[in-house]
Amino acid sequence: MGRLLNARGRVLPMAAVPLDIEASVLGIDPDDPQTVTTVRGQVRGGHHARPVVEVHLMPKDPPACKEAVDAVRDADWVVLGPGSWFTSVLPHLLVRSSLPRCGSRPAAGASR
Repeated sequence: MGRLLNARGRVLPMAAVPLDIEASVLGIDPDDPQTVTTVRGQVRGGHHARPVVEVHLMPKDPPACKEAVDAVRDADWVVLGPGSWFTSVLPHLLVRSSLPRCGSRPAAGASR
């Protein structure tokens, strides 16, 4: 597909430090479906039949990877994913120090 569209790209980490994901999930406990439970890790955070209420990064406010921020600034298109919305897309947007660059891009995109 990349060759057909004359596209080239690379995969870069958005953060300059290792990250972990925490998700707050509603109703994991069948005895108390109104309780919100915090789970940690990409697999546990992204694969629930129950609603995910919040997603957090650990550590909070990690520094952005300069190479990734520069690549976003210079890109014609930015593709987030593939994967779970909660573990492969949203976490990139939670790296606050990258948001000014991501937010300055003209928007064109699609979501499944």
